[in-house]
Amino acid sequence: MTREKRLNIRVTDEEWDQLKAYAEKKGLSMAEVIRFYISSLPGADR
Repeated sequence: MTREKRLNIRVTDEEWDQLKAYAEKKGLSMAEVIRFYISSLPGADR
Protein backbone atom coordinates (compact mmCIF):
# COMPACT_ATOMS: atom_id res chain seq x y z
CA MET A 1 0.00 0.00 0.00
CA THR A 2 1.39 3.36 -1.05
CA ARG A 3 0.89 6.15 1.43
CA GLU A 4 0.26 9.36 -0.43
CA LYS A 5 -1.16 11.64 2.24
CA ARG A 6 0.54 13.16 5.26
CA LEU A 7 -1.20 14.30 8.44
CA ASN A 8 0.45 16.71 10.86
CA ILE A 9 -1.16 17.19 14.26
CA ARG A 10 -0.19 18.93 17.45
CA VAL A 11 -0.49 17.06 20.73
CA THR A 12 0.20 17.92 24.34
CA ASP A 13 3.23 16.53 26.13
CA GLU A 14 0.88 14.21 28.02
CA GLU A 15 -0.75 12.92 24.82
CA TRP A 16 2.68 12.36 23.29
CA ASP A 17 3.88 10.44 26.33
CA GLN A 18 0.71 8.33 26.42
CA LEU A 19 0.94 7.45 22.73
CA LYS A 20 4.66 6.70 22.96
CA ALA A 21 4.23 4.48 26.01
CA TYR A 22 1.38 2.55 24.39
CA ALA A 23 3.33 2.06 21.15
CA GLU A 24 6.40 0.84 23.03
CA LYS A 25 4.30 -1.55 25.13
CA LYS A 26 2.78 -3.03 21.95
CA GLY A 27 6.04 -3.05 19.99
CA LEU A 28 4.66 -0.69 17.36
CA SER A 29 5.59 2.69 16.01
CA MET A 30 3.46 5.64 17.02
CA ALA A 31 2.30 5.96 13.40
CA GLU A 32 1.20 2.31 13.39
CA VAL A 33 -0.88 2.86 16.51
CA ILE A 34 -2.61 5.83 14.90
CA ARG A 35 -3.20 3.93 11.63
CA PHE A 36 -4.65 0.99 13.55
CA TYR A 37 -7.00 3.31 15.43
CA ILE A 38 -8.13 4.98 12.20
CA SER A 39 -8.85 1.61 10.59
CA SER A 40 -11.04 0.67 13.59
CA LEU A 41 -13.31 3.70 13.17
CA PRO A 42 -16.88 3.04 12.00
CA GLY A 43 -17.17 3.33 8.25
CA ALA A 44 -13.48 2.74 7.69
CA ASP A 45 -14.07 -0.63 5.99
CA ARG A 46 -11.27 -1.86 3.78
